[in-house]
Amino acid sequence: MGETTKLSSILMEAIKVNKKPFPWLKAFMAGVAAGLPVLIGILFNSLQYGLIAGLGGFAFLYTFPIPYAQLAKKLTWVVLAITACVFLGTITAPYPIAAAILMGVIGATATFIFGAFRLIGPLERG
Repeated sequence: MGETTKLSSILMEAIKVNKKPFPWLKAFMAGVAAGLPVLIGILFNSLQYGLIAGLGGFAFLYTFPIPYAQLAKKLTWVVLAITACVFLGTITAPYPIAAAILMGVIGATATFIFGAFRLIGPLERG
């Protein structure tokens, strides 16, 4: 009986709707920061460079009103992590099973790091 209660509480927690308002402005600005380089790449007939430049726009999600030195350190690690994920994804792209396993490993690692260091996610603070 205890296992069933625990399982049902875990399921209820997983499907619970978050009551906090979604930071629409920050999400829109992140879309602009990631999409503008792609648009410029298309205009200059160099889509691949625009896509690579657009990856840096995702770092915008991790900008918070914190002291500049802390923000610089945080964004450096964010950009290095995004670069590493893109590199690993590019290497495993021809192998779908390896890519699926890699996505799981990256997700588990990110979840562990955010939980262990009590980091705030990209859209948790506006």
